[in-house]
Amino acid sequence: MKGYWHFPAISVAMACLTSQIHLIFLIGFFLWLSYLYYDGRLRKIPILISLIIFLFFLDHLPRLDTQIDHTGMVPNVYEHLKGSISSDVLKTDNKVEFTLHEQQMDAKLLIVIFPEADTNQADSGNEIKMLKHGATCVINGELELPSTSRNPGQFDYRAYLLSNGITHQVIVNSPEDIECQGSSIINRFYKLRSDLIAFVESRVSAETSAWLTSLVLGDDSKLPDETVKLFQRWGLSHIIAISGSNIALLLALIYFLLIKSNLLTKEKAQFIVLLFLPIYGILAGGEPSVWRACVMVMFFILIR
Repeated sequence: MKGYWHFPAISVAMACLTSQIHLIFLIGFFLWLSYLYYDGRLRKIPILISLIIFLFFLDHLPRLDTQIDHTGMVPNVYEHLKGSISSDVLKTDNKVEFTLHEQQMDAKLLIVIFPEADTNQADSGNEIKMLKHGATCVINGELELPSTSRNPGQFDYRAYLLSNGITHQVIVNSPEDIECQGSSIINRFYKLRSDLIAFVESRVSAETSAWLTSLVLGDDSKLPDETVKLFQRWGLSHIIAISGSNIALLLALIYFLLIKSNLLTKEKAQFIVLLFLPIYGILAGGEPSVWRACVMVMFFILIR
């Protein structure tokens, strides 16, 4: 690292700009490092250290806008929220939730649907089927701030949502209060994810499928609430969520099988992994932590 110690400082600065201003700085930073490497001006170790520092600070730096009080931005009730679904639709026995990018406020909102007991099941099912990634929706519901922690060390749900760019949640009492149309190409991958989860649940026990889908596909909705709260209380939520360690173990297994079974050469196996990573990022739920880990592995493979 002699003569390259200014690169960690630049990495920190670029992480600040990416976190507070725009993702264009992330793209520019990676392109800049790639150019220096392929031009022979920078070696692997400075690049790896720069990337690690960049991703570390990008993950831990708080956003300035998360400290803003959003209670005065909008009234308590919105009769007509309009926007597009920007996440996978999580369906459980008790609720349905997804993220909506609201057009008027230009903000991300968490939509939570609690179907009423006397709701017509056929109509309710039809409305829920229309909830797809990329769909344009008109929603009637109550806009409110998420709950926050009141005790030291307690899991802060509001801060967690703010870290993902979500400022408010909208409570919808019936699926009939939502009208959606259309979908995106990404929805096909989310549909594949739902099919994979259903396949796992049909093949193994409920307890095994809950842990398997959580650790591999990023769906912890089937884990008992007591288990999730226990991991949150001890600050171990990353264990039951997709993270870099999960992706590293999965890719190591795939890479090992491809090489040791003599199916592919090392170069072709690396190419397969590069193609697989973006798809797996979507299948694993598309969380920011998943994409950070995928991008890190992809750049590690590219610079080798």
